[in-house]
Amino acid sequence: MKITKTIKTITKEKLAENLQSQLGFSVSICEDIVSEIFNQLIILTKRDQKVMLQNFGTWKINNKKSRPGFNMHTGTQVDIKPRSVLRLIPSKSLKEKINTHAS
Repeated sequence: MKITKTIKTITKEKLAENLQSQLGFSVSICEDIVSEIFNQLIILTKRDQKVMLQNFGTWKINNKKSRPGFNMHTGTQVDIKPRSVLRLIPSKSLKEKINTHAS
């Protein structure tokens, strides 16, 4: 017997609905607030390479160099281009909150 775990995805719309139920604003205003928060995170992270939200975590851009890779379908070697990777490093307090609620 195989046990599968259902992974729930939280969308911007769901965040806006939760915000609306907490604050009582209209859903459209809450959707605008959520979108603007994400837009600002993107802008600030691109500009500063690092954004820290106290008690939540730090978004950081890691720049990866080009490197050799392997195409599993053709068996040929390919070059993987340099790229930027966004990483969230959770704060200690966020980890503690998640772990105390998980048990």
